Amino acid sequence: FADVAALPHLQPASHGNYLPALAKLHSLIQTVEAARAQGSEAGLPVPPTMSTCVLFLSDGRPSDVVLARDRKSETRDPRLVSTAVCSSVRRLWYMLNERERAASTFRFVCVGFGREDFSVLRKMVEDLPKSVGIFREATLDEGSLLDSLATFSETVTSTRLTSTGGGPRVMRAVEKLMHSEDGTLVAFSCYRCEVYHVPATWSANIAKGQLSKKRRGQIQPVPGERLAAISDGFFGSGGERNVFHMRLATRRSGPRLNEKQMSLFDFAVAGEKVRIQGLTGAATQELNGLQGTLRARVLETGRFSVEVEVKVKEQGPSFEDRLKGHLKGQAACTERTELTKRKVLALKPENLVVLRSAAKGDTYLDWDWAEEAYVGKENRRVESTVEREVEFHERALLTQASAAALAEEFNRIVAQKKLPHNVPKVSYLSDCLFIQAQLDRVGSTHLKGRFFFVERLLLGKYRKWNTNFGTVSRKTISSQREASTVVQGGLGGIVEEEEQEEEAE
Repeated sequence: FADVAALPHLQPASHGNYLPALAKLHSLIQTVEAARAQGSEAGLPVPPTMSTCVLFLSDGRPSDVVLARDRKSETRDPRLVSTAVCSSVRRLWYMLNERERAASTFRFVCVGFGREDFSVLRKMVEDLPKSVGIFREATLDEGSLLDSLATFSETVTSTRLTSTGGGPRVMRAVEKLMHSEDGTLVAFSCYRCEVYHVPATWSANIAKGQLSKKRRGQIQPVPGERLAAISDGFFGSGGERNVFHMRLATRRSGPRLNEKQMSLFDFAVAGEKVRIQGLTGAATQELNGLQGTLRARVLETGRFSVEVEVKVKEQGPSFEDRLKGHLKGQAACTERTELTKRKVLALKPENLVVLRSAAKGDTYLDWDWAEEAYVGKENRRVESTVEREVEFHERALLTQASAAALAEEFNRIVAQKKLPHNVPKVSYLSDCLFIQAQLDRVGSTHLKGRFFFVERLLLGKYRKWNTNFGTVSRKTISSQREASTVVQGGLGGIVEEEEQEEEAE
């Protein structure tokens, strides 16, 4: 196949008819649906939901013959052929739409192979819901076609998991990070938390080839009182998780601090009290000594958004003028009224000092914050029980620890062999954590805990070559997203929706 595909002069040898293929597809689906219905009536066990994935591969536009507008003669008019083909696809969707969760168990993948007119293939997909129809175009080379077929393979996997896993679960209600004219606003809330890690014995056994089938109860708690600051909005998402900014802290053992300069922190806990200092501008000096409330930090500029109350004097009609009703043309008869208004300022960290508040567990002053920044990955879907939530993250944590241990063992063996080749070292994120978090807010009604898979925040550029379903691409996946991630938040912000078409919400 590779030899044939590499010949650029190849052209389609004959016309292709779309309608017979679609008619066969209708027939197959009707047969399967009828068998399911008969089995149900006979009391036989039948799956509650079935997945249907269609790969429609073509090397050009359709050349079917259809009835002309007079309904007597036949024609190859491209417009009429396109209408007939798209109508057949719509009828197929109407038939399957009667299923429960049809949008998450039916995928129609159209692949155009070559450099031909694929406008009809595109129209077939456009007539379907966004989560159902997928179009890919492959050029005349093996790698491009394999990439397109990999998309279909991933689609089969995702729809199979949806049908066998009881269908789509409830999506978690969360918000993305907010944006302003100055940039991305990141506000943190603090959570009391229990931290768990994978013990060193697990990694040591993995390196020895002792793979354990037991996954539950393997992770162990990290001693000590812990606090996690978690961003109120997520900055990235994948097929299974939303990704949040996170900072971790331990309880201070030294003397209590009265105040701290804001320049010591690179994140803002919403609601903390601060005092303004060190402003030297003629228009801003009067703000020195004023107290305000932290709202967020602007990622791009590093400034902190602070809400303050300032007194302003407004000029308006005098009391006598208002009594007489002469509100117009009486600018000379006015009085100045002093009002208090709320104002949001963007200030540098060196111009702010954190104050000790009356709230229990003063987030900045009573805790030692780790210098490293982290990301917390939360399940995008709500599991039915706490046990399932814990299992979801525990399995991922053990898998990541196993991969890190195997990577280290690989490097050790390669170094031991002293190979003549320049074999690169393999590294994997290690020291990942699992966190159960409880919102630490006075008077909070937030009783349900949150669960996070936690790893270090990595900055830089990211190029992804593999998918979540085991395939490796010849081209960088999502290469348009390779911009510097300092602003976006690091590698934890990788967006992977293109790999796995999401079920309709």
